[in-house]
Amino acid sequence: QDVNTNYASRVLRSCGVVLRRVAVLADKTEEIAKAVREMAEDCTAVITIGGIGPTHDDVTFRAVAEGLGKELVHSVEMEGFLRQYKTKRSAEAGPNRADLNWDTQKMCLMPAGTELLMEEGKDFPLLRTGDVYMLPGVPQFMRQQIDHAGRLLKKSGCAFHCRQL
Repeated sequence: QDVNTNYASRVLRSCGVVLRRVAVLADKTEEIAKAVREMAEDCTAVITIGGIGPTHDDVTFRAVAEGLGKELVHSVEMEGFLRQYKTKRSAEAGPNRADLNWDTQKMCLMPAGTELLMEEGKDFPLLRTGDVYMLPGVPQFMRQQIDHAGRLLKKSGCAFHCRQL
């Protein structure tokens, strides 16, 4: 059951963001890239939820890069963040914690120019490239990030409008 769309919609509306289009897409790079391209041309901001983790079906970074005509590049900043996060989690869990063996390198391949917007007290940075915000799909992490994105969008002071497709 999708709980992210409802929560994100409520948060964004409370920040004055007018939602004109919500798309639920398969984990297919071409499909996501097309949607990002179309929405980025017509909307003030685009928010993706899901597909930014280390597994084989996490294709959002590649799709956003393709949709915006950007290269997919290795983010040294993201690698440093993930190494620090993994080290902290290992220390908290104890030395025999086997489930921390995940592929940090895949999560470091991001659209060129992606910013890591860290907010105090959050576990994970908000990721933004241009006007595209890329959020995790895990509800507890998505909620932290959509709240952060909503505050940033509200602070920007820009008028939100989007042509309905």
